[in-house]
Amino acid sequence: MSGPGVFENDPGSFRDPSGFVIHSEDRVFRVLTEVALPAIDAATESGLLRELSDARKIVGTTTLDEGEQLSRIKSTFPEAKRVLEHQRIDLLTYPTEWTLSMLADAGILTLAVQIAAVRKGLSLQDASAYNVQFIGTKPVFIDVTSLQIEKRRDIWLALGQFYRHFLYPMLLKLHRGASTKGYFLENIDGLDSTNVARILGKGTLLSPARLFDVWLPSWLSKKDAPAKNQADGAQAQAGNPEVQVFTLQRQKSKLSKLRKAFKSRSDWSSYEKTCTYNDESEREKIEFVDRALNDLKPSWTLDLGCNTGNYSRIAAKHSKRVIALDQDHDSLDSLYRKFSLDPELRDKVHIVWSGIDNPTPAIGWTNSERKSLFERISADVVLALALVHHLLVTGRVPLGRLVEFFSGIASRALIIEFVSPADPMFTKLAAFRKDLYEGISEESFRIAFEKEFEVVDRKSLGGGTRTIFRLEKREPNERPKPGTDL
Repeated sequence: MSGPGVFENDPGSFRDPSGFVIHSEDRVFRVLTEVALPAIDAATESGLLRELSDARKIVGTTTLDEGEQLSRIKSTFPEAKRVLEHQRIDLLTYPTEWTLSMLADAGILTLAVQIAAVRKGLSLQDASAYNVQFIGTKPVFIDVTSLQIEKRRDIWLALGQFYRHFLYPMLLKLHRGASTKGYFLENIDGLDSTNVARILGKGTLLSPARLFDVWLPSWLSKKDAPAKNQADGAQAQAGNPEVQVFTLQRQKSKLSKLRKAFKSRSDWSSYEKTCTYNDESEREKIEFVDRALNDLKPSWTLDLGCNTGNYSRIAAKHSKRVIALDQDHDSLDSLYRKFSLDPELRDKVHIVWSGIDNPTPAIGWTNSERKSLFERISADVVLALALVHHLLVTGRVPLGRLVEFFSGIASRALIIEFVSPADPMFTKLAAFRKDLYEGISEESFRIAFEKEFEVVDRKSLGGGTRTIFRLEKREPNERPKPGTDL
């Protein structure tokens, strides 16, 4: 984070000639060049920005009119013709970390912004999924410089990109089981209609909706007329905006139907019915976590391997913000749907779809445009419940590496569950590799973590095969030197 009077360019905003984002301490500014002013003025004078802001569809934005900060920015960036300040979004996530329902909601929001814009004589010049972020479970549009004054109002020139970033990955997920995570990691601007038509196949494309949205664009792309000439011809006409609105409303309806059509099929989504805890053990575990979080009162709690979200709910009672992270798409999608309807949770709990042992890498230009997941995520308190044995056995991550990981991500405390190799779930996971884990015991687990944490509380669960710990971070001068026995 930059210090007072020091401005740090956001590495993800260099592509736009109309402006760029900078950071100073915990504030976020958007520097506007001359190119951006006509559209921003039109959006302000028409009431569009106020309308979208009141509906919480765009990130909170104000104009920096005067003051020392404005003077410093203009002296540092001579191209600055105006400076906006945005509400800071503390947790940035990307389409690679969104479930299908999140992607659908982000697409529906993009369409809503475009509908409002076209009725005011403006238009979004692009339809990138990266123009959306989530505050809790609510999507917000963040790229106000995407707005431009558009002469052609009966069609949206960015509709093709909308298909590539929202509709096509959803269709591939629903009809072919393709991962939306892999879709975005491999294709920064999505797949074109020709490739999507090939993957979906003729059988899927026979429906009228698929013919119109996939086959027709694919067929048109093979015609000889250059796209540029088509765009130039479009710019020369005005058109009725309600024609475009009709098309966009149809797309909103389509995304809503696709979202509704998706059903969770994960084994982990029924974990509550199949887990090996008895009622007493589960009650003791809940009480332990609730008591610890009540004492700690974190600003941010990270629930790693959140699964059904029971402990994310508990964390939300005591924390300002909660990150619910899991690698199981279907469980997390169900959780997102439930939390987005809960007024006590929807603004507080952030949903992140990712594995721990294979998180989102740094992506984009020179791998610096968008940071890796664990460069973006940290928390006062981390919950790691019924998780470590999966990382040890399935992930083959050594215990020492786990200690190092948790120490790096938890700034204050770690609530972690030890599962003994004698536990039925551990035995099931280890199967034919049991001999690899015979040396793991509660004592060796405790000793490993005491290099970075102090044991504040512990509770035995599940007939002695599980123990839950409350560990608090040691100060650097309290940590034992390498090679020192504890």
